[in-house]
Amino acid sequence: MFTEQLTSRFDAKRVSTRALLLRASDTDDRDALIKLGDKLDIETNGKWVLEQFLAETNGAPADRIWLVDAVRTLDQVKYFRDEFGDRVVHVHLTAPIGVLRERYLARKAEIREFNSYDEAREHGATESKIEALAEVANVVLETHRSSPRSLLAQATAGLGLFPREVARCVDVLVGAQYGSEGKGISAPSSPGITMFLCG
Repeated sequence: MFTEQLTSRFDAKRVSTRALLLRASDTDDRDALIKLGDKLDIETNGKWVLEQFLAETNGAPADRIWLVDAVRTLDQVKYFRDEFGDRVVHVHLTAPIGVLRERYLARKAEIREFNSYDEAREHGATESKIEALAEVANVVLETHRSSPRSLLAQATAGLGLFPREVARCVDVLVGAQYGSEGKGISAPSSPGITMFLCG
């Protein structure tokens, strides 16, 4: 899973909006949690996620990576961008509807779920509009096409989180001066071809 890769590989600290809603509610029913989230969105215009995040992280110290799992509306994203500017990287995870249905049925239920993914999408003011977030995301990942490690690399590309230098495996390739090389005839160059001898 992408979020697990991010937390384990870069020691990112995860803040779950589901956990925040569970803490503010006396139920573990998904329908009730969706309605509570919608109510908070209306009351705060979506700012509650940022406010709860800042309270949860003591202002989100800048010496680590934070993961908000997950935002649901354009307003929620806007408040984070207003607060943190270009430090925010919004990653939108998606998959075809058939894959999402299968995953929903196969997931380990942490709360009381609906009978199907389609039923879950029908509830609440935000659930059916989540795919619109792809239009404002920095990165859109189709999670059914790649492994979690590949998704992590795609999401963090250009952020400088991975080492920039690759250990050199071959320093010099020397020809044996046989045939054309020995006669001083230059062979056509082959740019971009590199030989790796790695264990």
